[in-house]
Amino acid sequence: MLNWDFWQKTVKLFEKSSNITYKFYKVGPSVFRISFHGLENIENFTKAINHLEIKEGDGLFDFNILVSDLVNGEIMLPEPSWSWEEDVDEKGFIASGDETHLKGRFLGWQNTFYLLNLKENTGIYWTKNNTEIPEWERSFPFRDIFHQFWSFNSDLLILHAAAVGTKEGGLLLTGKGGSGKSTAALACLNSNLKYAGDDLVLVDVAKAKIYSLYNVAKLENHQLLMFPNLRKYIYNEQALPNEKAQLFLFDHFKELLIKEMPLRGIAVTKFSHKAYTSYELSTEAEGLKALAPSTICLLQESQKHIGAIVKVCKKVPVYKLLTGTELQTIPNMIEELLQKLNPNAL
Repeated sequence: MLNWDFWQKTVKLFEKSSNITYKFYKVGPSVFRISFHGLENIENFTKAINHLEIKEGDGLFDFNILVSDLVNGEIMLPEPSWSWEEDVDEKGFIASGDETHLKGRFLGWQNTFYLLNLKENTGIYWTKNNTEIPEWERSFPFRDIFHQFWSFNSDLLILHAAAVGTKEGGLLLTGKGGSGKSTAALACLNSNLKYAGDDLVLVDVAKAKIYSLYNVAKLENHQLLMFPNLRKYIYNEQALPNEKAQLFLFDHFKELLIKEMPLRGIAVTKFSHKAYTSYELSTEAEGLKALAPSTICLLQESQKHIGAIVKVCKKVPVYKLLTGTELQTIPNMIEELLQKLNPNAL
């Protein structure tokens, strides 16, 4: 079983590092200090959150994340305090002697381990080789740590959705895989709308506010054909077509990003098979059906997480966004909808 003795031993290993790089990020309303121990190349952890980096300032932060690996940081984790057969479930979560404040997970398929101490607001992220983490992990670094921290003590909720809009208000774009959520978000890059995310965003349930998490846009092969002008900006060209193409917007389109905006509505995307995009009023139930399953699956959450998602769907109106083949009609119709929801939006 995971215990506090294992935590203390692990922290001491990180404290022995001499080569430490500190970075600060304002993610939503929270400030994170991330310290990289013995690592020279940290792009895999930082590219997706570069738009949220801030200066150290007064040095105060809400949560501290220690990051290292075996190959480059030369940190070997202590002998486990748990039984791999009895204490680790099929998702990699490790049974803990303090289930409320001490959490651990081992992702064997990518040789990654993380620990959280929610008493001291500190997390540890360790992997075998930080330069070889999977493509998808580079798209949403520290996702599980962010989620565990916010779900423990706040109204902040990570959702599997895209988000576009302006400082006056934005829409969550959601839908099952292949429904056109990402295509709709990408179409908005050529419009008056700003881009907060295409896959995961942060929502303050109480305040009905959207926060950007990651500045990456991910494109399938058919989307590269739909948006050929984006091809030259692809970061991982060598990984195609086996992996999705990654475009880090902060590197090329800083002006198109937005860090936060009021949440005005939820749009469930669906291909209309018509030329022009349209929208129609939908229901809370449809919004929940689109948001909940994929969010719970992605965050490896239990059914209790649905309660928070229900609150989001009750907070704002839900629409169907019937996307057309004429891509420019997608942002045009979203602008029209935002105008309807907030006369000062655009």
